[in-house]
Amino acid sequence: MDYRAKLLLLVCGFSVSFSSFAKETASWQHSMQELSNALKDVFPFLYSHSEFRKPENRPFLLKNFDRLTSVAHGLPGPEGKALIGSGPLFNEIKNSVRSDLAKAKEHLTANKYESAQTYGQSAVQKCFACHTAIQMGPQYPSANQEIMGVATPFPRGKIVVFGAIRQFRGALDFIEKEIHKVKDRTQKMEWAKLHLVVSLRALQDFDSAQKFIQGLKESNKDSKDLNAVLERWQSDINNWKSVPAKVQDTSTGNAELNFVANLQESLNLHNQKDQVSAEERARIFYKLGKIYRSLGLTEFSALPGIYFTSCTKENASPATKELCKKALLEN
Repeated sequence: MDYRAKLLLLVCGFSVSFSSFAKETASWQHSMQELSNALKDVFPFLYSHSEFRKPENRPFLLKNFDRLTSVAHGLPGPEGKALIGSGPLFNEIKNSVRSDLAKAKEHLTANKYESAQTYGQSAVQKCFACHTAIQMGPQYPSANQEIMGVATPFPRGKIVVFGAIRQFRGALDFIEKEIHKVKDRTQKMEWAKLHLVVSLRALQDFDSAQKFIQGLKESNKDSKDLNAVLERWQSDINNWKSVPAKVQDTSTGNAELNFVANLQESLNLHNQKDQVSAEERARIFYKLGKIYRSLGLTEFSALPGIYFTSCTKENASPATKELCKKALLEN
């Protein structure tokens, strides 16, 4: 075969691959837009005790659970090594989201309102967890004002929905605007952690994170315990910004003190997983499961199990798979 024939085959192959990738990307973008529309429509009902339980709203809720199921998406991209780690993991999350939505429909039909609402919100939390954990996809800079203006007894639900539809700035704006209303120390720190999940883990916006923590310190000057944690976080953010790939020491201190260091480590592990062997990737999934379990946020409660399950499905050694199976049972 002469060089012109080889060149023609190469060009044709590239064209087919690029065309396929373009179609997948367009489909993914369509799914993201539909996800945004569906969550905007269902938010006032899914995040309200009374509206969720009104019989006249049931058909609307069931319809929107179907909409959300239809737009639960995989990971677009050309076939090959680039997606060898992310693709199966993304599909594991997608299947888990669809399972929650199916249970939400089943329980709502059976008048089991509390569990139906829990399953529906759980599905959205998994979208939030996935979109903040995996560094792919578009970002939408402005907050959806229709969601921002809705009164809800689940204020953290707004943070979750903004993250789920990749309106990360909307999530940060809402946290910064509302955190002063949170008086309980534990809840305040959870809101602060959610800010760092978005500003650091999703965006790597170190300046926004530092500005937010500094403001939190100044408004809580009398809390020595809280400020000790915030100062540790500031130090770890500076280290992260200076040496992004460095593994920070989390052998000392508790999970709260190590929160920022663990976020950095989770990002580094995610960046490694597509370029390693199946054995190494399985161990990365195991480490990620342990890290996300240590973060202690309800919004990430499903991720450890998803990582441990993904570990068991890799072509890894029996010992590594057994390690992940044990972690899955303990989860």
